[in-house]
Amino acid sequence: MPAPCNGCRTFEDYATLVFVPLIKRVLCQFSRIDTVCDQYLPVSLKAGTRVKHGNGVRRRVTPTADLPRNWSDFLHVSENKSELFHFLSQHVASFNFGDREEFITDGSNVLSTTVNQIDTSISPCSHEETDRRLLLHVVHAAYCGFTKVTVRSVDTDVVVIAIACMQLNLPKLWIWFGTGKHIRYLPVHDIVTALGPDRCVALPFFYAFT
Repeated sequence: MPAPCNGCRTFEDYATLVFVPLIKRVLCQFSRIDTVCDQYLPVSLKAGTRVKHGNGVRRRVTPTADLPRNWSDFLHVSENKSELFHFLSQHVASFNFGDREEFITDGSNVLSTTVNQIDTSISPCSHEETDRRLLLHVVHAAYCGFTKVTVRSVDTDVVVIAIACMQLNLPKLWIWFGTGKHIRYLPVHDIVTALGPDRCVALPFFYAFT
């Protein structure tokens, strides 16, 4: 989640000056973009793990509310992120990106700027973590006729799951991995060919075990 810019005072400013322009920049390179966020369920195994990451201050997310001074502390609170993601998804869904397609998650549902009826394969969705949920969007893109898909992530889990999910009916799958000067483009299709089907299927177990 990008930090607010200097000109941002409210959450409306953040959506208008930071989040939507970020999506527009990406859409200059691609014809479709799927923005997938975590779900923050009150009763889950992950809820206890998130508490260990640190404490923050609960802030309500409304268009006119002032942005928190400490963005990192704000994002430590699951309720803050849940409200923020809902606010941003509603804002993006109402924006006109021309002939470009934008799909964005809103809790268990998916919103789109171009499609009224969302396919049930991606919405509603019970996956809490983005690393698994985004692969459903990859499969959906392949079903819609896309032959080349790039996944943007900094999570090694995404790389492992993508390699294991080799039956995606997708000729080219890249992972745009890392940040700053350490960005790499990982060709999942080539890695799958090199490892072979048995190693790909077994990879998640050995990754979790080690």
